[in-house]
Amino acid sequence: MKVLMLSKACLIGPYQKKLEEIARFSDVEMLVLVPESWKTDGREQKLERQHTNGYELNTSRIIMNGHFHLHFYPWLGQVIRRFRPDIFHIDEEPYNIAAGQAVALAKRHNVRPVFFTWQNLNQRYPPPFSWIERYCLKHSHAIAGSDAAGQVLQSHGFKNTLGIIPQFGVDPEIFCPIDVKSKSEDFVVGFAGRVTRQKGIRVLIEALKICGPGFTVRIAGDGPLISEFTKNGLQPELLGHITADKMPEYLRTLDALVLPSIPSPRWREQFGRVLVEAMSCGIPVIGSNSGEIPNVVGDAGLITQAGDYKQLATALKSLKNDEKLVNAFAEAGRNRVADKFSHRSIALQTVRFYRRLMLQNR
Repeated sequence: MKVLMLSKACLIGPYQKKLEEIARFSDVEMLVLVPESWKTDGREQKLERQHTNGYELNTSRIIMNGHFHLHFYPWLGQVIRRFRPDIFHIDEEPYNIAAGQAVALAKRHNVRPVFFTWQNLNQRYPPPFSWIERYCLKHSHAIAGSDAAGQVLQSHGFKNTLGIIPQFGVDPEIFCPIDVKSKSEDFVVGFAGRVTRQKGIRVLIEALKICGPGFTVRIAGDGPLISEFTKNGLQPELLGHITADKMPEYLRTLDALVLPSIPSPRWREQFGRVLVEAMSCGIPVIGSNSGEIPNVVGDAGLITQAGDYKQLATALKSLKNDEKLVNAFAEAGRNRVADKFSHRSIALQTVRFYRRLMLQNR
């Protein structure tokens, strides 16, 4: 079967490992199309060619770069006509213009389209985005990144073939523990991501104030609440934005990683990828009960009530004082990633979904 994938996320080198794993299957011939770059959060992500064995990786011009809802690809029809895929895998939410463009072209050329969604809140969109969503839900199959995202799709009237598969996994050979870890006198707590209220930064600050001496916080990221650490008498190690290839090195310096996200009426955690990366490195994780976090962590870490800084402080102290618990979480995390969240596992689930589609009429 011939698979065309459109994915701006696959600009990022480590994410391409999933593509290599998909291409390992003898019944798959794959062409992956990415934009020349993608602008987000004040940065421009350019193509990193890191894992390109077994498939073709091409770039395409993009219009409205950086505009999530409005961007589209002017030469997409030419690519479909040249490659003539059986399946068109579209790494876009069904309510943006790129998804609508891709599904319409797939329908025109008698190709089976599949869009991807993380949307785990039951939101309604104004025209024309509601019209695009209605069209995609009617004429495309779908992969949802979580059960909650799948339920949202179905509540919007989606009735076609649905798979529940995370978008990307991790490579356990890259995100792996080190044999000998340099010990710090302090217990090193890590946070990676946008330093914002919804990511629970104020919850983390209050928890660290309760924990007192003996704890160091190491922040990989940036955002509007960075200054609140020092305003509260804390002295964090501020590393700024860390590229994907540097993340394993950062995670292996930690004793625990926290993601104390706080849900709101318009947002909740859709996955929490950094949790999986830390688990794969054998680092215990603590997450809040926001969105998909508890389902990602499973038995490989601790879950606290979103917004409860006292619970977070208690969880941090329990890890600091219980080496057996730390070791148990480290082993459970590695096993959970290998079973559910490795690139190989996600590639296998994805190819099985493709095969289901191939058994259906176009």
